[in-house]
Amino acid sequence: MLAFFKREVGVDIEKINYKFEFKDILENCFTRDEIINIDNNIISFYRYWTAKEAYLKCDGIGLIRNLREIEIISYGNKVIEISDNKNNIISRLQPLNYDGKYVGAICLEEK
Repeated sequence: MLAFFKREVGVDIEKINYKFEFKDILENCFTRDEIINIDNNIISFYRYWTAKEAYLKCDGIGLIRNLREIEIISYGNKVIEISDNKNNIISRLQPLNYDGKYVGAICLEEK
């Protein structure tokens, strides 16, 4: 994906690996509410993962930061709302969904 914006942008797209043992990393990367919403579903895991990664790329920090400081408070077909508990910010992202093989998200810097 190629993006040109006057503001910061973060994008993450992942190919779904149905054999990936994502349950092993849930507690280190997600809040209790996120784990409940993921509900042991690999598609939900990738949706939440790509949203967090897109947000952190937009922020310019990347995966260095503690992923549990960022919480997805709603995930819809058109809008993802993510709360940055450290910076006290709620951001909106757009999900990118592709034919069951790929999922992703795009985040634009808030004005």
